[in-house]
Amino acid sequence: MAAVQAVRPEVYFYGEGWNFGEVADGARGENAVQWTMAGTGIGTFSDRLRDAVRGGGPFDEGAALRRNQGFANGLYYLPNELRQDADQDRADLLHQADLIRVGLAGNLRDFVLIDRTGFPALGQDIDYNGQPAGYTLDPQENISYVSKHDNQTLWDNNQYRIADSVSTADRVRMQNLGLALNLMVQGVPFVHMGSELLRSKSMQRDSYDSGDWFNSVDFSAQESGWARGLPRQDKDGGNWAWIRQAFANERTYSSPADRQQAAAVFKEFLSIRQSSRRR
Repeated sequence: MAAVQAVRPEVYFYGEGWNFGEVADGARGENAVQWTMAGTGIGTFSDRLRDAVRGGGPFDEGAALRRNQGFANGLYYLPNELRQDADQDRADLLHQADLIRVGLAGNLRDFVLIDRTGFPALGQDIDYNGQPAGYTLDPQENISYVSKHDNQTLWDNNQYRIADSVSTADRVRMQNLGLALNLMVQGVPFVHMGSELLRSKSMQRDSYDSGDWFNSVDFSAQESGWARGLPRQDKDGGNWAWIRQAFANERTYSSPADRQQAAAVFKEFLSIRQSSRRR
């Protein structure tokens, strides 16, 4: 890294940094995971803000895709039919808000915030599935995202979780809320192509070898890809019942005007970020 930057100092190094599988928790020595990359200037993708905004996690299946609502798709304030405990929903939402606060501050270990209990806490004191939420020492080490090529698009993820009665217009606002939070972070925001156009992969989860039918993006905003058909059985067969429920709800269908409006809002937030002074 030092040798490369001696020639081209603008080169940025980054990687995934996940702590799982055969190398989890240092099983094969010290690995280049999120926590150990702190102080190196090397970026790693952050799952903290992602999961708080979207709800659940990337490996949710079946009813969990419906139940695990997030900050941007209705937890507590617009619960779906699988959320039955308002007190627990409120507690979950407040915890998600803490994760988002840390994420907006670049996932810094030592960032001081007022947490959901009303007391000061460090970023590393906020729990994320048994790990510290804050793990960086420099914001450039934080790569923030709410959707990417793996898993569902943001629109598709939201349609799993949003209550059936929510209007199309509010679904578009929820999409913009999730994208706006991602754009306002300290660090490096990563935006999935077509998110600003309400891009859908027709609920396809893992689409790397599913062709253009599921993966295409219409930059004219005339189509979104929504409800082109059930995704592949080998990838999403266990989720078909929930997908059919979403496809049957007319409120999940956006129009070209919806997509153009969403893109305009996205560009407004992008201009705010681009015009902000960098330190």
